[in-house]
Amino acid sequence: MTDRVCIFIDGSNFYNTLIRKPEYKDQIVDLRKLSQLLCKKHRRLIRTYYYTASYKQKDNPGLYQKQQSFFAYLKRIPYLQLRLGRKEKRPIELNYYDRKDFRNLLSPSMTIIINKLDKDFGLGLPSQETRKDIDTALLELFDDEFLDVLANIVNKKSPKIVEKGVDVKLATDMICLAYDNVYDIAILVAADGDYVEAIEAVKTKGKHVENAFFADTPNRALTEACDLPIVITREFLKNCLRTKKKKSNRKE
Repeated sequence: MTDRVCIFIDGSNFYNTLIRKPEYKDQIVDLRKLSQLLCKKHRRLIRTYYYTASYKQKDNPGLYQKQQSFFAYLKRIPYLQLRLGRKEKRPIELNYYDRKDFRNLLSPSMTIIINKLDKDFGLGLPSQETRKDIDTALLELFDDEFLDVLANIVNKKSPKIVEKGVDVKLATDMICLAYDNVYDIAILVAADGDYVEAIEAVKTKGKHVENAFFADTPNRALTEACDLPIVITREFLKNCLRTKKKKSNRKE
């Protein structure tokens, strides 16, 4: 009997890992070819599920439009289903007690001040340890009211954007489809240890789980929970890559 395969791709993890790698600059991964590669010829692909979170148009019109074009591409791929969570703004939580978070925020400004003092008065640049002491001493001068104002400024300028519902959808789908006996083998393209419990649940139904991950981003708990690791390298992806089309600046 031919093994039936379902592929579950944590899209945000896959995309963000890809764009950080210089060897994939100006390259696009053909997800249809990637699905076929992961499935292998002797097995039958039931469906690929791609999970990501969608931007709100009002929050970032440019990224929203770019993402909608990508979604349209995904929807044209046979046997691929797009599963969406959402992106939400979350206030940045700053720790008043050790004030490490504030030190990180103020550190760039302090660097400018220290360099200016060295240039104008020849005071010399402090060591890393001395610099930490300077930052800590200066932060002690600021009361909580000042830090509250600073936190509000930071959150208005650049609130933290978080994904909601993506990993829950992936884990739920993997478990439900296993219990409905839709597949024999699940291939999880991810590097997040939070999926371990879902994998263990799937395996209790006699299903096999393979974990595909980039060579430099393995998650030990995840790979140990799965039955088979699949290491993604440029060589592995060579037949799935295509070059991005460059936009023409020529005016008609």
